[in-house]
Amino acid sequence: MTARSRHPIQHGVELALAVPVAVLGRLRRRLPTVAQHVGNSRAVGKVAVQQGMAQVADRSGPSPKRPATGAAPQPPETGVPVAAEPGQVPAAPSAIPDYASLAASQVVPRLAALTDSEVDEVAAYEMATRKRRTILAAVERHRS
Repeated sequence: MTARSRHPIQHGVELALAVPVAVLGRLRRRLPTVAQHVGNSRAVGKVAVQQGMAQVADRSGPSPKRPATGAAPQPPETGVPVAAEPGQVPAAPSAIPDYASLAASQVVPRLAALTDSEVDEVAAYEMATRKRRTILAAVERHRS
């Protein structure tokens, strides 16, 4: 039977089955190559971003608001001990009830109502225990 002598419906059914099977066969053979290209592209992208960030950091220098190393902000020298003696954990700040069970988002708004010595107590506790950057940054803002 030639292509011209087939019924149009029969020809349509053959096309509907043959074309997807052929396309899937080609995709199956190329899929490992595509996956490898995607993986390589991601690796190259990560390296490019790291290099770009390093160049920006070199050109702009350390930010005055943020330490260059990404470490938690260190409280300025105030004469108040920032951390407890090694091996000792200071008591939770008494000015904020249930301090140890609070999230940083609950502590930060309460700092505004504290005295400087109470804020120093919060900073000392945080530096000795959880070192939460959000709270330490808020302490720094409160002190300035």
